[in-house]
Amino acid sequence: TGNLIVAIRSLVPEIMIAGVDMSPTMTTIARKKLSSEPNVKVVLDDAVAYLHELPANSVEVIVMQNSLYAIADRDELWTEL
Repeated sequence: TGNLIVAIRSLVPEIMIAGVDMSPTMTTIARKKLSSEPNVKVVLDDAVAYLHELPANSVEVIVMQNSLYAIADRDELWTEL
């Protein structure tokens, strides 16, 4: 719902953040909550699939909250990270 993004932005406001969730409901709530936040993107996607779409070495930090249970192929996630 964007709560973690709000918390991170309060500590490091200048960074670019992409919030990725597989739930249309959660991404809709997050988009509404974060609509006025600069450098924030909310993406409806699988986290591993989204990582595959990014250029190599383009991510500095990954924060996951309440998500490991939903990742079917954890081995692929660890390889991608």
